[in-house]
Amino acid sequence: MAAVSGAEPQAVLDELSNEIDRLNRENAALRQRVQLLTHRLFGRRSEKGVPVIEQGVLPLEPAAAGPVQPETTDESQQDETAEPASPRRRHPGRRRLPAGLPRERIDVVPPASERHCTNCDTAKMRIGADITEELDYVPASFVIREYVRPKYACGRCQQGVVQAVLPARPIKKGRPGPGLLAHVVSSKYADHLPLYRLEQIFERHGVQVTRRTLSEWNGAVADLLEPIVRVMHREQVRQSPWIQCDDTTLDVQDPSRAPEIRTGHLGCIAASWARWSTTSPGHVIGTGR
Repeated sequence: MAAVSGAEPQAVLDELSNEIDRLNRENAALRQRVQLLTHRLFGRRSEKGVPVIEQGVLPLEPAAAGPVQPETTDESQQDETAEPASPRRRHPGRRRLPAGLPRERIDVVPPASERHCTNCDTAKMRIGADITEELDYVPASFVIREYVRPKYACGRCQQGVVQAVLPARPIKKGRPGPGLLAHVVSSKYADHLPLYRLEQIFERHGVQVTRRTLSEWNGAVADLLEPIVRVMHREQVRQSPWIQCDDTTLDVQDPSRAPEIRTGHLGCIAASWARWSTTSPGHVIGTGR
């Protein structure tokens, strides 16, 4: 550093002294800001009077107006400046349970000793009742439906044997009923439940149905619904002014050919009377091969 002479040393000392004072003030302000922030984060939340640091003022910026002073905690001032409490909103209440659900009535009656008036020595009469609703869930269960078809014949000649015809069933010579098939199809395609999970759920009920059998049931339901799909395709999809198609490839097991894994196609056809309709969902038909 070059040597200075005359009045220059005194000016340099004054400048350094002013810089030291400014840094000391800035350091004190920053320390107080850190203390206030620490108190706000880790202090007791019930304590009042901790000021909120103004948004946009960084801790590293110099304090132009000096250290930040905490606000007073005088109760009288707090009462004067406190805003009136907003009125509590009334709770709308619980939604009513669906009226169409089956109901099971359980009468909870007091003991016979309490239903006898000791003053008059007579039986008490019913004057009212309080009804409390409880929503419960009955787990799905399997049921075996037996079709008993008695045979009738003449008791003398043993001729003319008659028997009622077995009602139509979804799968010929198959065990699943329409309710079980509807549950399997809706679980797979509406609830996106894989067949192996359905197999595990059925096993918990003591019914063993393999995934192969469940897959065959899905195919049988598809064959039953094919006439309805054809009508939808002819009367709704083809007549729609807007038709959108999508094709997705996937691996399919086919033991009848070699190799057993082939490329399958899963298609989707969507039709709507409005191009960008938000009120009409339109019609969607799935295809596969």
